[in-house]
Amino acid sequence: MSLNPCAPGRAALHRPSLLRRLVPSAAVLSMATLIAAQAAAAPPAWPPGMSFVAQEAPGSAWALYRIDERQRPVRIDTELEPRQACVTPDGQRIVYAAADGTLRTRAAGGPEMVLARPDDKRAFTQPCLTSEGRDIVAVEMADGKSIDTELLRWRDDRPATRIAPQPGAQHDPFLHEGRWLVYASVGCSDGCQQLLVEIWARDLVAAQARQLTLLNALSQSPVTDGRRVVFSSNASGTFQLWQVGIDGSALRQLTSGPAQATQPALCGGTLYFIQSGPRGGSIARWSSDGTVTEQPLPGLASVRALRCLS
Repeated sequence: MSLNPCAPGRAALHRPSLLRRLVPSAAVLSMATLIAAQAAAAPPAWPPGMSFVAQEAPGSAWALYRIDERQRPVRIDTELEPRQACVTPDGQRIVYAAADGTLRTRAAGGPEMVLARPDDKRAFTQPCLTSEGRDIVAVEMADGKSIDTELLRWRDDRPATRIAPQPGAQHDPFLHEGRWLVYASVGCSDGCQQLLVEIWARDLVAAQARQLTLLNALSQSPVTDGRRVVFSSNASGTFQLWQVGIDGSALRQLTSGPAQATQPALCGGTLYFIQSGPRGGSIARWSSDGTVTEQPLPGLASVRALRCLS
């Protein structure tokens, strides 16, 4: 028996009840498919507490933003233009590297204070906070150059101390719960004809450091939740996201493709990052099945210094 109304045969023309039963089912299926497609196309909610520095238009001044409890980007006023910044998840404390080279901080609605000021012997960059705002870490550059650096820590507003005493230059510090410090350490090979940057972890409680990668590439921007470390590396040709255990185990590449994946942020267990391609950059989300979902922020042209401290 044929159910094709265009095919010859009397059976198809004398079974209207069957066709009527099939048509509503197809309509329900189409509606369910449409709803599922719309749900898949809708961007997931932004994680409250995420922060970043952004431009509203190309060439405009940079400004600091935080995702609030309603999952909207809200601008945080600063006295000077921020270049790099960190905000605690509750938004009560900020630290940023300003356009004039100073490190500045503000807590609980109080006045903005200069944490460190550059001079002819040193400069400062890459500041970040711990989630509760008790610790600030940053990079101190001797003579304002990135080839000779120290990692500094301010705790409970006490004077800075050096926390990663080792040869070479250290960059991109990220401190989790005041204990786990991850950072990028610069080395070289072939008589320094090739620059290499590897990822390290330091347990500040046990005073022990461990090199986590040996990719012989440029690796940067590590973040950790105390169990895993996610970072960006060009070991596979373009900058992509990689993951390794805090103990150096289970190294693996997470993203791939022509687009660059940089500046990872772990937000409540979910991984976000900056994805850059020929059409520009946007924030993206990585899922455990390897799916990458772009999440552009309306009204913002460029985003950098993506952070989650939760």
